[in-house]
Amino acid sequence: MDNKESRLQRYSRKDYTQQVVFPVEIVGRDGVVRRYSFQSSVRLYQRRIASAPGRYTDPELVRAEVSHCRQRIRQLRQSYYRRYGFSDLAVSAEDTGEFAGEVSAFLRRCFGDLQLQLVALERMDDPESSPQTWYLSHPESGVPYLLSLFRFQHYGSCPAREAFFENLRVLRSSQGPDVEALVAFHHSGDCGLVLSCPGAHADAPLGEFEDCEPQEPENPSWDEGLRAIAHADLEQALEHLEQAQLLSPYSRRIAVACATIAEQVGAHSEAETAARIGLGALPQDTTLRYLLALSLFKQGRLAASLEQLQGLRGSARLPQIWLLAGLLELRGGRMRRGDRLLAKAQHAARLSDLVPAIRGLRLRAGGLAGALLMAWLGGLLAVLSLLIGGPAALPVVGLGLVVFGVAASATLLFGLARRLSLRRLIRLRLPPAEAIGARGPESELRES
Repeated sequence: MDNKESRLQRYSRKDYTQQVVFPVEIVGRDGVVRRYSFQSSVRLYQRRIASAPGRYTDPELVRAEVSHCRQRIRQLRQSYYRRYGFSDLAVSAEDTGEFAGEVSAFLRRCFGDLQLQLVALERMDDPESSPQTWYLSHPESGVPYLLSLFRFQHYGSCPAREAFFENLRVLRSSQGPDVEALVAFHHSGDCGLVLSCPGAHADAPLGEFEDCEPQEPENPSWDEGLRAIAHADLEQALEHLEQAQLLSPYSRRIAVACATIAEQVGAHSEAETAARIGLGALPQDTTLRYLLALSLFKQGRLAASLEQLQGLRGSARLPQIWLLAGLLELRGGRMRRGDRLLAKAQHAARLSDLVPAIRGLRLRAGGLAGALLMAWLGGLLAVLSLLIGGPAALPVVGLGLVVFGVAASATLLFGLARRLSLRRLIRLRLPPAEAIGARGPESELRES
């Protein structure tokens, strides 16, 4: 059975009926089990949808992957709604459809667990309208809120997404006690939520809700990501940048920043996804192609990494390509070819300290290989002595066999030592391909 049919069969055997408990454990493509909150798990599958055309060349596999991810997202949202939503209370968010879990999480974070029991929703418009709007009442506060749900048609620019950001601009700029003002908002890859109320009550506390603090509406997650980088909080920066890329999948600088930060925190699978989403818009971009190759190399997918580097080795603008190609050649045992590529990379200022360290590992492995070769030759000499000299050569044979046994044991140790040294190569930290936020030499199809 070929690989395609095997994949399609695995998709067909997936079970989407089980109720999920958060944080949920998800096995990544690298085989590592990670724990995800509700929102981070939804974002994970949304990013897989956005990167599917770059990960699979077969249209049928792309459709199967997208369908699988959408069903997983639906499963996650339904599970959250059943466990944490309004289902056991006097009110219901079921008429929000597939986004009931998203709405429940948004309002739960706005009002808190206890206050949420007092919230009631009443639809104000036709179910087919866009956006959909509900009147939200909270008897204790007496504040009349409006909740708006924008359904995005796809990842990237679309009329519903543009209307969502325009709505934020209008609400943020409104003034006056009776004019509707922004209270909080949330956006994901396929929907946006806005909570508003009359300006006189807009500053009323709703509890801690950092994700919904008003930011620049063009792409607030990008600004938050840069802010987190400035405070050296790279884990938080990666979360914001992944969200920013879902909102702006055509943005080169967001793709480069997301892949670079993911690589720096060791999230190699996430770095691969970010690079593939970026290459979906800019397939000829050298930096994104290099970042994809680097993420594959760090995951141990050496053949795939080398394939991505084909045609890029002549790029003098990015000497890291020579270094990565050299590492791949060394990893494959092609020492001379690797040395030639390292020689090219050594002239780059930012790589001048790395290349000698790599060569040191290569020379130690090469020296041990020479010693083992001599030991194996000793064993071969013992066998030849026995064949030529007969019984008189037994002392020589005995010594040779001892040497031969030592060589056999040492060969196993050499294999382990060589493997460990190459593992050190994979763990080497390469300097970023370019500065975070740089636009690079290529023009963007769409910049946000």
